[in-house]
Amino acid sequence: TNTLPAFGLTNIPVYVNGQFVYRPAVNRILQLAANIYDASTNSFYPDVFRPIFERDYSSNVFVVGFTNLYSGNGYNTVGSTSDSQLALPYVLSDFNRIFAANAPTLVNIYGIPWIIGAKKDMPGFNQFSMVNSAQFTRKLQVARNYVGGPIWTNQMVVMSASNSLGISFWNSYSSNHLALLNPVVYVSHKIDIEVTNSDWVTPARLMTFTNNFQLNPATAGWPGSRWEAYGGGLPATDSFLANLWTNTAIPQEVYNFTQKKFVPSGSFDAWDTNRTTLDPLPQFGILATNSLRAVILDNTWHVLDYVQLRGPTDNGNLNKPLADPAGGAPNYYLWSTNVFGSGTSPSWGIIDQIDISSQPINPPASARWNANPPGVIIPGLANDPVTASRVYFASILQPSSTYNYKVGGRPYIYNNKALAVQAPYTATRTVFVPYLYQVNDPLVHYLAGDLDAGAAAVWANTSAANGVWSHSDDSSTTLIPIPPSTSIIKGRYQPWGKAAPTALLDSNHNFGNPENLLYKDPLVWDADFWDFPTNRYPTVGWLGRVHRGTPWQTVYLKAHNVLHSGANAFAGTNTWAAWTGDYNGFDAGNSGPLQDRLLFDVFNTSLNDNATHGALSVNQTHLAAWSALFSGMVALTNPIPDILFNNPNTQATNGWLVISPAGGGGTYSALGDLVTNINNSRSVFTNGDGVVGTFEHKGDILSVAALTEQSPFLNRTGAQLTKGISDEVYEWLPQQMLGLLRGSSPSPQFVVYCYGQALAPAPDGMVTAGDSYFGLVTNYQVTAESAVRAVIRVDPHVTPTGTNYTTTVESYNVLPPD
Repeated sequence: TNTLPAFGLTNIPVYVNGQFVYRPAVNRILQLAANIYDASTNSFYPDVFRPIFERDYSSNVFVVGFTNLYSGNGYNTVGSTSDSQLALPYVLSDFNRIFAANAPTLVNIYGIPWIIGAKKDMPGFNQFSMVNSAQFTRKLQVARNYVGGPIWTNQMVVMSASNSLGISFWNSYSSNHLALLNPVVYVSHKIDIEVTNSDWVTPARLMTFTNNFQLNPATAGWPGSRWEAYGGGLPATDSFLANLWTNTAIPQEVYNFTQKKFVPSGSFDAWDTNRTTLDPLPQFGILATNSLRAVILDNTWHVLDYVQLRGPTDNGNLNKPLADPAGGAPNYYLWSTNVFGSGTSPSWGIIDQIDISSQPINPPASARWNANPPGVIIPGLANDPVTASRVYFASILQPSSTYNYKVGGRPYIYNNKALAVQAPYTATRTVFVPYLYQVNDPLVHYLAGDLDAGAAAVWANTSAANGVWSHSDDSSTTLIPIPPSTSIIKGRYQPWGKAAPTALLDSNHNFGNPENLLYKDPLVWDADFWDFPTNRYPTVGWLGRVHRGTPWQTVYLKAHNVLHSGANAFAGTNTWAAWTGDYNGFDAGNSGPLQDRLLFDVFNTSLNDNATHGALSVNQTHLAAWSALFSGMVALTNPIPDILFNNPNTQATNGWLVISPAGGGGTYSALGDLVTNINNSRSVFTNGDGVVGTFEHKGDILSVAALTEQSPFLNRTGAQLTKGISDEVYEWLPQQMLGLLRGSSPSPQFVVYCYGQALAPAPDGMVTAGDSYFGLVTNYQVTAESAVRAVIRVDPHVTPTGTNYTTTVESYNVLPPD
């Protein structure tokens, strides 16, 4: 029996039955709620809500409520950097260990964000990057007790491991709006690094590194990104604040195979000597766990941004990316672990290293050549140190300790009397794993699941998939933990018009079109182009202008489904997962845009349910009824000719027309098309419960593409699709009409603070606002919802000027609503 309480605002699961279950889809709903509220205010600052936690006796953890951020400086503020509201977060295991059960607790927990309403003009977290790397160097030495005696091979494996990190913050808006606020960024970071090996003679190394620092803009304010029109060009470098740091897990040390531990690389016993076999490396692993907290404050102590991430976490087996396939000619893989020969023979990698060091083979560019010991001169090869070192090493491998070679056709013989010679060719390989957490939309960055760049991570003109260990044999190859600002263009940041990274341009995704309104709002070229509501909503349909908590998208009122798009059955879901950064398919599907339709079963504009009695059913079929609803509404048009969009400074502007009643003139055909499309869409609409042919929810009417993407009032050809039609224009009809409709589901439970579109009778049957309200119908009574059956007597009266008629209603009855 499931004994867990029902999911709700006062019982949001975080950690249940040993599993972290707080998902991005859940957080998006909370974020949307905050955005809906913030869009009804005119405050410059975002509202900030802190979660309240509670655990039960089974150590399950829940969010049981939220509280406002508050200090003596006012709402949405802290008192200082030492304010308890900014206390460092706990990890979940510590929370369960420290705090009592069934006691609401107001603390911070890594991975469970504060909920911050979407406001324009705020700088914010941009990206966090991590590179775990380890370098392995294998040196070989041939030794003997006396000249001409038997030889053996010693080895020395030198290893180092480090963790490099970077963080950046960005004012993504074009201008410096914050010149007087003096924002400051405070970062607290902790990483636990555990180095393990399969020998287990000594305990694993467990290290904790803590980094705390402050970032200040170079000027009094925070410079803006200063993008060109349509988001072209590159952002200004001073619009970013960044920091880099490195933690050394293992310095240059030698792994001693006898003692099964690391020793200093300068130690006299560093060589693994006098052994009958050259042991393979044990299985090395690195576990790195990050805990990051960053906050942006201004000089009035308002919180402008706050993130507390638990991750990335990497658990890597270093031997896997280190190992090569089978060795030998022609590849000469130096890190092949396959046994050469049989029994206790050395590996192919060691044999290949000896061969390259002693034979005239074109070696792979995977290691470094060592010079001969001081004072050793190889005749004829003073100007060819590589060949000289090869001759010096090859000679000790011969039974006679002599080596015959030619230079320019002249024969030479070199006799080596040394007792130990190091192989001149040293095998060196760096293994590494990168992680890049990067914003797509600067307003979406509060969970690791919002930020995961996945295979689309771009590192200074190269791509390296998150969490994938690989190797490089070029000692100069490094991944800079903070990609340069140019990666904003080439990476995950993809407002309208920005192409996806190359790694995502395949048939398994639907990113081929950088102007795809399935998952991003048209004409939002960058963050400056947002146009969120403030104060009261004109209608409940204006929820469509509220940021929905997924990248570059407001609440979705359009018809088509990104999850069902693309070249194959999985392309749509893959696209959405990569777009949001949430690679859990089930979770990503729950955050899909079509889920927004359910909002209109939840929100209403009226405090009194009686005011909705005149609302038109979404299942109404008659043209006359829909004519009563649409008549007098304003339809927007896009009149700018395509040729004008060749000027990069031309931005879309709109014309408008008033929809006439059915039979009333120029827009009758368009109105008839709308109604036909509504009826046709309803007839094939399949509900979640399998019922076909009816709309069970008010928002189901948004499946009618003629109301948005395929509106008969819009010119949808040529450059109009990319530069002429904004999201507000596409969704203009639903923005007006959703407050005039009702579905078959229960009455809405919450009221949105609105003005306009009263459904109850009013002194004037219809009042249209002036230009300041875009010709919005602000007092509207649906009149064709109910039918009336009446018996009417008509009496003629002949007068000198003609015949008049008197009508008398003898009886009538009102039929129930359709």
